[in-house]
Amino acid sequence: DPPNPGGIKPAFLWGAAALFLVFWGVNATFAFSLKMPERKRFNDFPTQIGDWAGEKMALQEKILKGLWADDYVQVLFRHQKTGEPLLLFVPFYDYQVTRHTAHAPVACMLGGGYAPVSSGTLQREFPEPFGKVKIRQMVLEKNKEVLLSNFWFHQRGRIVGNEYLNKWYL
Repeated sequence: DPPNPGGIKPAFLWGAAALFLVFWGVNATFAFSLKMPERKRFNDFPTQIGDWAGEKMALQEKILKGLWADDYVQVLFRHQKTGEPLLLFVPFYDYQVTRHTAHAPVACMLGGGYAPVSSGTLQREFPEPFGKVKIRQMVLEKNKEVLLSNFWFHQRGRIVGNEYLNKWYL
């Protein structure tokens, strides 16, 4: 018999190796069998919604790479009567894996120099089957510019306002 300084039985090593291969095979099978739902691209997203008229805006390439999204729409709307601005930003991910996943706006905004001022949740009514949903609201500030951000994650038949719960569901 070869020396066995740790006292580990060969049967245990073979069993661990077999278990590793089974889990690796299952993971590889699921990773390559992604089903992506059909959807409309954001090219046709409207720039006029009620009293709000907007202009589509492109992201800088550097920001787009850090976002990891497969598609997005960003429209700066202005209310036609009051002139109030509203920036709508919606990224879309064909699939989500490590380094290709949705993340909370605060992650990007903090990286861009914004500081959190306040954070909380709001309850909003969404169309059926969702009903009342808690979404996140954050106030961020940079160089005396104040940004109000309301966000949520919509995926796999649910709407989630908490970025950590969103990762758990993934």
